[in-house]
Amino acid sequence: MAATCAAIVDDEPPEPLRPQKTCYEVNGVTLSVDGYAYRQDPRGGNLSAHGKATGEAFWPASRLLMDHLVRDCELLKDGRPRRVVELGCGLGLAGLVAATMLGATKGSECVLTDGDAGVVARARASANNARGHTAPVSCVEHRWGEPHDLGRFDVVLAAEVLYDPDVALESSNAL
Repeated sequence: MAATCAAIVDDEPPEPLRPQKTCYEVNGVTLSVDGYAYRQDPRGGNLSAHGKATGEAFWPASRLLMDHLVRDCELLKDGRPRRVVELGCGLGLAGLVAATMLGATKGSECVLTDGDAGVVARARASANNARGHTAPVSCVEHRWGEPHDLGRFDVVLAAEVLYDPDVALESSNAL
């Protein structure tokens, strides 16, 4: 008995992207970032089908990371200066939560990094909007596997950055 296979071709254009403002309150400060609504696309496209980077959406695990920082991360609550880096920051909200928790703690700093210049620009705009409520924040384009001189950090943040097995080695080298 011969089997027949038919290719399933989805010629439908992807659904339009929906702009989304995502907010999170910490220490009486409401932080917000502008991006796009995340949605699972069975074709694998999601944002890339629209010419956007994956970091231009707010990913679900970011909220879990922020909740952990606020509820359980003693390193950000002990009043000591900390250097924090967020790898693959996307919109940068988790890093901004950390920076807000550090507040005016002298010597603290938060560095938001991403490999896409447009994503870094979005994170920078969000950091500028939060200025005055956070420890100093800088936003840097950094591609894993490339040399960098960002210094040493006390806290490293990352959420949903290992969705591509090809970047696992580069991400571990970034640490």
